[in-house]
Amino acid sequence: MKIDVKGAVKKITFWDFFLLYGVKRKIRERGIVYRNKTLFTDYNSKVLFIHIPKAAGMSIVDSLYGIEKSHHATALDYFNEDRKKFESCFSFAITRNPYLRLYSAFNYLKSGGMNIVDIAWYELYLSKYKNFEQFILDGGLELAISKNAEHFIPQYKFLFDNSNELLCDYVGKIENIEDVESRVSKEINRNIVFSKKNVVNKNPMSIDSVYTHKMLEVVNKLYEKDFTMLDYEYGCFN
Repeated sequence: MKIDVKGAVKKITFWDFFLLYGVKRKIRERGIVYRNKTLFTDYNSKVLFIHIPKAAGMSIVDSLYGIEKSHHATALDYFNEDRKKFESCFSFAITRNPYLRLYSAFNYLKSGGMNIVDIAWYELYLSKYKNFEQFILDGGLELAISKNAEHFIPQYKFLFDNSNELLCDYVGKIENIEDVESRVSKEINRNIVFSKKNVVNKNPMSIDSVYTHKMLEVVNKLYEKDFTMLDYEYGCFN
């Protein structure tokens, strides 16, 4: 059996199909829930990186921890698991321009992603839409956000508690990655240079080439708190 994700044909066995069905059922209503998972480990108990999807997270994880696996638990997830440990470590995150992050997430899932969960996200929320514009204007994005499809969850939700209080010690921007390297290096007393393998160009395209005025209106509304709370400018790729 094969699955075609925007021209990328992937072979999928019967077991994969069964697994995909199970994953889709599990994440359909609430997304991925981390409260029953062990989040703190030996490598992140002193320096904790909150990995926001599609914000160069794998490059940071690789450089910081020397591993090639990660997840997208929020700062509040860690706080709720072990408040004392959370407050004693240095916690940080990196954000990305909301327009670029959204476009990147859409294309990432359209191209097949990295695993069975990504395929499930695609089938649940993207597969019925022929392009990015339709996904935004016909309600796909709003539905994905409402169902906690993790690549589309607003970034502020990874960083703030339910009272909109910032939980992380430091929040940097992918657009200023050198500043992040400097700050993290100082905090952990070790020179850190983040791998650039998943760090994209700051301005690979113009906003007009991707978003129409109507698309911007929808995105600005759905990601309003990302713009206001994380200090990004409406209508700009910076």
